[in-house]
Amino acid sequence: MFGSEARSASPILSVDLKKFDLSAEEYIATTAGGWSATPLKQQRVRAGVLANCWQVGPCMFIEYDLGPYFFEATNAHVQNGGPVIVFEKILSGFEYGRFAGEDHYAGADTIILRGQDAIRRQIATATRRQELYISKQSIGLNPNQALLSKFIAPNTLVGRILHAEWDGIFESLKNGATNQPQSAVDRLAAALKVALGVNPQREDVRAEARELLFRQIQRFVGANLDHPDLNTTMILSQYGVSRASLYRMFESMGGVRNYITELRTSKALLDVFESGRGYGAIRSAQDRWRFSSQPNFNRAVNRLFGNSPKKLLSSEADLDISFRLKSDFAADFLDNRWGAPAPDLSQMVA
Repeated sequence: MFGSEARSASPILSVDLKKFDLSAEEYIATTAGGWSATPLKQQRVRAGVLANCWQVGPCMFIEYDLGPYFFEATNAHVQNGGPVIVFEKILSGFEYGRFAGEDHYAGADTIILRGQDAIRRQIATATRRQELYISKQSIGLNPNQALLSKFIAPNTLVGRILHAEWDGIFESLKNGATNQPQSAVDRLAAALKVALGVNPQREDVRAEARELLFRQIQRFVGANLDHPDLNTTMILSQYGVSRASLYRMFESMGGVRNYITELRTSKALLDVFESGRGYGAIRSAQDRWRFSSQPNFNRAVNRLFGNSPKKLLSSEADLDISFRLKSDFAADFLDNRWGAPAPDLSQMVA
């Protein structure tokens, strides 16, 4: 098929699949090197983490379900870098907050590099996520190099390639593959390297322009969430795009109106976290972010986060993190992200 010379087969990497189940307390303690986490108590989803982890050569691929949380990463957290970096993709749910100096919404499909500029305060609904742990060295970076955050959407040439390679490996792993060709991991690493360091190709220019316009509209919405007249008409008057184009931009987020409501709800809960969590704080946040009544605010919060504002924010007192982690693997591997020795995979919870 390929002429007189047969192509050499790609080396095969074995797949080691393990599972772990962390309680909320374990998750908080395990990830303390990278951020502070506070679970939001709700009825539908547990606050801990259920994860499948696949080690493939030097990489760790993880898919997990995470309950709703409030996260905070301070300067002390983000300066605690290490030789392992993490790329993350949200499959369902969303997160919203102050990230790398500006308001930020991350929903399904964008691949995120959590860089060391990521001082943030954010709130997340229950989400399903995928993560790739990979050494800086394996994608041609200095192990001590500090990286800036980056968001890689699938609507440019580079983004499409990266997402396709990412999805292909995860799909194979979830279907029970016991090995992976080295070439698949090499292609993913190459796509990551290109996405992090190469200027857009000519084919990307138009898609990049659309993406930049979309991000600008998102910033406009975030800056005007407390405006009483924020709606589709106001956005159209500012940017001159067609109504159909605007709807396509926000289609994956449930439409413009739904997007605005989600952001206002998230902003209100973030305000409550910052101002004491009492009834007065809830009422003040509800009024500031344009909810017409307490029942309307309660319904919006319950729809997104699974409980009333008061109950969501009452969980911290229930936690006790003064224990030894049951999952040595989870502690060791996640610590490696912040400079600890390489994990002993034999310690992973079965």
